[in-house]
Amino acid sequence: MRLIKRIFLLAQIRALETTIDGQSKCLEMVREPYFINRIIIAQINARNELRKVRREYAELRKSGDRETWRMAL
Repeated sequence: MRLIKRIFLLAQIRALETTIDGQSKCLEMVREPYFINRIIIAQINARNELRKVRREYAELRKSGDRETWRMAL
């Protein structure tokens, strides 16, 4: 069950990354201020959702699999 949820979350992460990339490309072409603002708001919402999904994905990983950084001395 955990593996299925991890696969689902990973697919959702990739979809959100693709969405944000597409919004960035679209933003380069749009000149209407109203639509620029709408795209920026949509990007903010997508980034928040991506942050949430990444957090859920990280929580599902085994404690030994988590990436940690050594402290600099």
